[in-house]
Amino acid sequence: MVFFATYLSFANVSFSSGHVSKNYGEDLPKLLHFYFSNDSVNGLKVSDAYFTHRMGVEYYHNPWSVNVDLSLLTPDMFKYQNEYRKADLSFGEFLSVRIARQFRQHEDQGKSELYVRAVGQDRFGIAGLQSWVHRLASFQDDYDLLENVRMPKALWVGAGFQLFSDLTADPFGLPASGAKVVLGGDGYVGSDSAFLAPFLEISDDIFGMSIMGRATVRAFGYNNIIASGPVYATPRKINPEIKVGLAKQFGEYLIYAEEVVGLPPIVGNDDLFIKLNMGIIVPFHKLGELLGGKVVQNSDEVLG
Repeated sequence: MVFFATYLSFANVSFSSGHVSKNYGEDLPKLLHFYFSNDSVNGLKVSDAYFTHRMGVEYYHNPWSVNVDLSLLTPDMFKYQNEYRKADLSFGEFLSVRIARQFRQHEDQGKSELYVRAVGQDRFGIAGLQSWVHRLASFQDDYDLLENVRMPKALWVGAGFQLFSDLTADPFGLPASGAKVVLGGDGYVGSDSAFLAPFLEISDDIFGMSIMGRATVRAFGYNNIIASGPVYATPRKINPEIKVGLAKQFGEYLIYAEEVVGLPPIVGNDDLFIKLNMGIIVPFHKLGELLGGKVVQNSDEVLG
């Protein structure tokens, strides 16, 4: 349900796919999505690197969405800490802003989305916050080590599209079932990277929850963030990934968790890459209630 190009697409919600459309329907209200990702909270520490630490918020008001995302790009810290302290990737802190518009077509069995995105690398305080949390929890603090391989300040911009085709009625000629089957793709061209990413997603309801699985193959033309100095890593051209997720609705709130399994974004490291995505989706008029204050009755007045 989180629309992830795991390493470089900078997460945003896909309001067309599995969890959301099954729980809220197609005529979506104004929604807020809060999320975070981390590889070190799920017990599967196969890799401690790359875009594993991120958090963000997205606002959706049909057919528009706006996403603000904070993330860290780090070397493989297991190797950087223990194998002669040689980093396999440059370090960066990223702030991205993404604006998208969705379009419906083909009697609601197909959807498309166009988006623009700006990504900046600078000192946004994310690494400092992580360093403070590590010290508070008595974890090893790598902040000074990472600063040795921080990439230069930069700004990248680009535009992309997403396509969704609902195959639920007759998926591949098989008998219809309760599962939702979506074939789609993501394409992007910018000063940071260029890629195409076809995917197949299947979602269904079981035991009062929505389950989802997605297989994606991401093909990069170039990837200037991964190739940034001072390390100048060689980006991986073809990157497959598998995602499995669960979502549960509590009243008007939707909570989800996903495991993502893939490969690192660099050539030379073929270790499995596993991370946890978690988030909550809230109707905008419930935001006040969620925060323990007065419920917002008219979100148009708040937004102006």
